[in-house]
Amino acid sequence: MTLNYAREPFFPVSPRHLEFQQGMGEGYLDALLPRLPDADRVLGIGGGNALDVAKFVAWTLGKPLVLIPTIVSTGVPVSAIDRDTARHDMGFS
Repeated sequence: MTLNYAREPFFPVSPRHLEFQQGMGEGYLDALLPRLPDADRVLGIGGGNALDVAKFVAWTLGKPLVLIPTIVSTGVPVSAIDRDTARHDMGFS
């Protein structure tokens, strides 16, 4: 599926990969990582789950992260969950 009409005004270069996230299950996330191309950064656009997936991918691959929330009420850009301790941290900007 191409969304060039929406992408071109903001991103003159096509993304290397476009993923419509399918949740936060470990099976999905583990299968997602090997099929991603080597990119300079990770861009997450959307609501909570989409931004959570982008954060996971950027953290796992050690890539810079850009988040564009599309839902006003989301706190995802300033929250984090530590997978090892299940600790939830909240920050404010």
